[in-house]
Amino acid sequence: MRRSHSEAHRVISAHGSHAWVSPVTGPLNSQAVPLKGRALKPVAGDLALLSEPPSSLMELLPRRNALVRAEAHRQKVIAANLDLVIVLVSGEPLFAPELMVRLLATLASEGLPYIIALNKTDLSEETDRARASLRSCLPWPCLPDAEISCIDHEGQDPSSESGTGALVQAIRAQGITNPVVGLVGQSGMGKSSLLNRLIPDAGAQTQAISQALQTGRHTTTVSRAYEWLDVDGWLIDTPGFQTFGIQHLTTEDLLGAFPEWLEIQNKGRCRFYNCQHDQEPGCVLTESLNTMLTEKLVSEDRYQQLQQRLGLWRRLVHELG
Repeated sequence: MRRSHSEAHRVISAHGSHAWVSPVTGPLNSQAVPLKGRALKPVAGDLALLSEPPSSLMELLPRRNALVRAEAHRQKVIAANLDLVIVLVSGEPLFAPELMVRLLATLASEGLPYIIALNKTDLSEETDRARASLRSCLPWPCLPDAEISCIDHEGQDPSSESGTGALVQAIRAQGITNPVVGLVGQSGMGKSSLLNRLIPDAGAQTQAISQALQTGRHTTTVSRAYEWLDVDGWLIDTPGFQTFGIQHLTTEDLLGAFPEWLEIQNKGRCRFYNCQHDQEPGCVLTESLNTMLTEKLVSEDRYQQLQQRLGLWRRLVHELG
């Protein structure tokens, strides 16, 4: 018997032929259920309908959005139905600007807002290096939305501004009721340490899910949702990445990570409608950047930042073919 949408369950995690789910409304009451059919591919954040007891996951409701990676024309959905994404970066190891741009283009294609959190700020020189690197991959010169550290210092409240409190405040400032927040970052950014700081019982929740789904050694490759009491919502932890394929995007999608190109083009149009801004004659973007430098409309540092972003753009456009 089919249940109504009012009885939908949120997928907390999924692996193989089972999913760990909890009712969307009411108190947390999670359970492991089998999937009814091989075509079902649930991920953390999905909303699903269950059959009557003994329950099985019988249907996935349409997704509002999805965080997707695609490499060699093979797409992998990482999480679904997000309200906001935390993009975690650090200076040790230094995050890769190109990976950041790939991620931001993917978020823009899904209309997903994000906040940038700079982690490991207890490392001062590395943090300065990360701030400088951010300028080369963000559309406008700006600071991270939150700067945090997961290291305990004597007498410091871990949830203080210099701990992780700044991140919680940045999320609350978005004004989203019961937000479902994705935690995304390349490998080595300190995501696990941050998760344990934000969700004190994350380890216990992970163990319970792993035992139920029998994920064993695969636990770090599967996204998981955690009840996040500080924001009265959910935090979906996603696996760290070392590559981020964007084969599912178009050149138009890519523009979402380069909004300054659109602003420049509002002042005029390139000669060719399909201009890739790569040495084509009559390219308004290239001409504008040269004018900025010769007429000193921007600083030398900003000009170099724009040139770096133009280089990123060209590499990604060539990849998309």
